Amino acid sequence: MDFGAGRGVVGKISAISETGSVSPGFAASVTTMLPTVMACLDDIQTQITYPPRTIYVTGHSLAAALAVHFTSAVLLGRTYGYTVSGSKMPDAIRRWPWSSTQLVPFALPVVGDETFRDAFDIRLASRPVYLSGDPVTQRSRQYAVGWPYRIVPESVSNLKQRGGRISSLRHEPFNIRKYLIKDLQSKKQLSDPLPQDFPGEPWVVYKTFQNLLKTSGLMGDVKQILGANFNTRLVEYLEVLFACVGQNEKPRVKIVIDAVKNINVLAVNNIWGPYPLVSHKTISQIYTDSNGIFPSELISISLLACAFF
Repeated sequence: MDFGAGRGVVGKISAISETGSVSPGFAASVTTMLPTVMACLDDIQTQITYPPRTIYVTGHSLAAALAVHFTSAVLLGRTYGYTVSGSKMPDAIRRWPWSSTQLVPFALPVVGDETFRDAFDIRLASRPVYLSGDPVTQRSRQYAVGWPYRIVPESVSNLKQRGGRISSLRHEPFNIRKYLIKDLQSKKQLSDPLPQDFPGEPWVVYKTFQNLLKTSGLMGDVKQILGANFNTRLVEYLEVLFACVGQNEKPRVKIVIDAVKNINVLAVNNIWGPYPLVSHKTISQIYTDSNGIFPSELISISLLACAFF
């Protein structure tokens, strides 16, 4: 995670780009993944024997940042650059059409400085998609790559779903999808109503964390997935976050730390119901008290994981 404010923290990482500076947290994630990704692409090439006609790279939020840095590593980086002599990119995939990659990041945060942005945009015309009012993509943070596809949500209807003028709800994938469809319909690029064979929403909403685990068949593997001493490790992470955030945010992070430390419930049937987790507070109350630090889903899953397991 990149902890920073304003324009963000950047550094020179040649594996991602030899030009300019990039956000180090995103870059560190991509550099650790590149060997595995390249091995997978090489295996695909071995099986299909011919290069793809088009390469599509996409992602939302964090994944959008990783998508940009992956693409940059191929186009501007030294370690896996497809035009760099002696790079580690497998020879079999060097002839893929990397220069015409279709990069479409959704709700993209800041990924580099001005020099990086300029160099990247010269090499590739990408198309970031975002909703106006998304706090993660605010132009005041500057240096966003690509030519943005900005969507302005309806000004009156569905306020509860999309949030206010500046709202984290405008960062949510379901809202981006919803308003992108409406935008394309207004431009006559999609029919209204949508055709019957139009793909439905590519996700499922579960009422409780338990329902998710039961439906997905993971209930028996949860302890293995979360690992030993989950509560302790979660507190350690939160305490690192506590040390990094500003003074105004510290009390809100501490609310969640205290909640994790003091969970004393054995079962909760409805995460939004009147079931006290700690100090007679429901998860929704804890979320309200700590609002602005964590999404409600993260608090729900973290506290419930501690409570159940």
